[in-house]
Amino acid sequence: MKDIYWIGPRESDIDIIKELFSGSITIYGSNCNGNNSFCKRKNIRINHNMHYPDVDVFLKAELQNIINQNANAQFLFYDQSHAFKFGDDILCRTIGLKSKSIFDSLTDKLRTRAIMQNATEVIPFMSINASMVDYDFLNNSFQTERFVIQKVDSSGGDGTFLFDKDSSERITITSGYRYIASPYIEDGVSVNTHIFITEDSYYIFPSSVQICKNVSDKILYYGADYICYDKFLKERNNDIVLSSKRVCEVLQKFGYRGIAGIDWLVTSDKILFVEINARFQASTELLNRAMIQNGKISMQQLQILHFTGKLTSYEGYRASVPFSNYAFTSDDITYSHLFLIEKSDEISVCQKDGFNYQPLSTVKNNPYLFRAIFKRNICSVSQGKLSLHPNLNTRQLHALFDDGISIDQTLLKIALINHGIRISQDSLDEISRKGRTPLPAVFNALDIKIYDDIYVNAPYGCAFTSISPFSIKRTADGTALYFDEKFLCNADVVLFPKELESRHTTSGIRFDSIMQFSTDRIRVNPSPICIYKKNKKACTFCNLPSANEPYSIDDVKEVIDACLRELDFRHFLIGGGTISEDGGWDTITDICQYIRSLCDKDIYIMTVPPNDTSILKDLKNAGVTEVAYNLEIFNRDLARKIMPGKGIIPEERYKEAFIESVKLWGATGNVRSLVIYGFDSDIEFLNGIEQLCSWGVEPIISCFRPLDKTALSLCMPPDTVKVMNIYKKSLNIAHKYNLDLGPDCLSCRNNTISNVK
Repeated sequence: MKDIYWIGPRESDIDIIKELFSGSITIYGSNCNGNNSFCKRKNIRINHNMHYPDVDVFLKAELQNIINQNANAQFLFYDQSHAFKFGDDILCRTIGLKSKSIFDSLTDKLRTRAIMQNATEVIPFMSINASMVDYDFLNNSFQTERFVIQKVDSSGGDGTFLFDKDSSERITITSGYRYIASPYIEDGVSVNTHIFITEDSYYIFPSSVQICKNVSDKILYYGADYICYDKFLKERNNDIVLSSKRVCEVLQKFGYRGIAGIDWLVTSDKILFVEINARFQASTELLNRAMIQNGKISMQQLQILHFTGKLTSYEGYRASVPFSNYAFTSDDITYSHLFLIEKSDEISVCQKDGFNYQPLSTVKNNPYLFRAIFKRNICSVSQGKLSLHPNLNTRQLHALFDDGISIDQTLLKIALINHGIRISQDSLDEISRKGRTPLPAVFNALDIKIYDDIYVNAPYGCAFTSISPFSIKRTADGTALYFDEKFLCNADVVLFPKELESRHTTSGIRFDSIMQFSTDRIRVNPSPICIYKKNKKACTFCNLPSANEPYSIDDVKEVIDACLRELDFRHFLIGGGTISEDGGWDTITDICQYIRSLCDKDIYIMTVPPNDTSILKDLKNAGVTEVAYNLEIFNRDLARKIMPGKGIIPEERYKEAFIESVKLWGATGNVRSLVIYGFDSDIEFLNGIEQLCSWGVEPIISCFRPLDKTALSLCMPPDTVKVMNIYKKSLNIAHKYNLDLGPDCLSCRNNTISNVK
């Protein structure tokens, strides 16, 4: 709109609505096309959540320049309350400005919570001064071990601290300030809801999950995910809308008008009010994109029309917002990774806000660099905890892999399993030139071999592997593994055996419908379709086919004959889907007896636990050398939800099978159970590992991997550092019982969280 100027932190906040404004003054921006940017002008990058007096000096000068050039100029601030810094000449031209006392009251978190607790449930809180920031005092007050300490007027997370018994010496509490203390609620997800209030009405807009991270004991905001909210918190939406209405009614009576945001903490059973943000939100830009796509006006235009008396009617907006975004800062990513992200086809929009990779004269206090917008979710919620995809924050890995020399190979394998790989085009061209195809490993991944003898099953071509810090590139000597442009080691992509490419049995069944070759084993699928898939009770993380060409036991035996005749491998694995709910023991026994009649290779079966443990002796007599009954998930309530078929198998049935199997095969690692890290809480998981080991059962830890075309495809893998910590703790438990983390075959550990030697 003519003569209106935008004043805010980022030029990208008005990315798709620039036509509304004659220009903009921002901290971050391009400094062209009507934008005046502090950081671009000064050739620095700062953290705008911290106070820099030079910014206010810059803003005031630029505001005055606009007035000098345009007597009709008006200003729309990202945060209207900031206008009070710049004098009456600016105040009278500011759109949406109400009484300073209203803004002061809403900025005071203590006062706001006190006002709102009569309208909705508020997160527990108390007023404290600097001397009261004491662990024992807070522990007695809230009966918990972690706390959130905030300056009553903080914003953006800079004045928000995570406090526990160990952090008291690390955080800076300033005397003379008022603070507000709350318990840190472990199973809480931060949610933001846009609202708009007029004299006679109010409007509630779609909510987003707020992506917040603990950085040096500060809780900082990094982005928003509307898709995650729709997918994982939609059932809580009615409660959030109802609570938002009550907050709107209070604000309306209080005299507040225009846009605001409500921050909530959503737990398993509560919607807790946290604070009011009396301004536009960092997520407003995403909401604008959705509304404009649906023929609606933006939030900025709504604000302008309302306060200029030109809003004749408005219906609001409650449709979906199919976007998420993430703000990258200097402390959590490298420039080379940023460049990779910018070029990824998984990024919908890259909002650089004047950032151009050139050396800056100054980089201060973990500054914002740029934002990326996605058309899919980048985080997920499980058991009240938010998980961000690990490829969006890889700085934590640099201490492990930066030097490329003193590398813990086990931790490298774990990181590859969780982050996946990219393969350069010249490496793919070389593979194609050989007339071979990469071995199609399980779980949307490829098998690679590093350090000449370590196999790793790494995700490839699935969500966010395009921005993995790990890549395989062509070198003069072949191919090699890199971390963020740093050479780590030689690496080979395992290729499919020429002998079996496009092979069919006599009856016309493709070999790869019956078997898979991986590292040093042949996996034989005893049944074309898992019974749980067939009965529509499949595990929701499984991507086994729901349809397959039927084959007979004779087809299976023909494939076994060909493998023994033409391939070099160490052992057989019988498994890959459940034949029948009682186990399909006749078929499994027949296959094992046939193998044993031809060779003395080890035979490893992976099945559901039998109803009648007497079958176990028959299996041992048939030549079985190793057995596994995979619990997958320790929390059985969760197991029934995630595995509607297999999850109903009683825990007692597993226990009986484990105990009887240990009697037959010993407690030295021949009896196993695969469990998936990423569903159970850490306490449940480690207690479960302890229980298995106490029975003499070797745990096999698999890391949850969201697979395409499954019910859990929008979920995120767990944080890599957490996986590494769980590995270390689980390994210590196993060693206590003279066990290891399985399987015992080092090559078969390619897709498990286990040591490599």
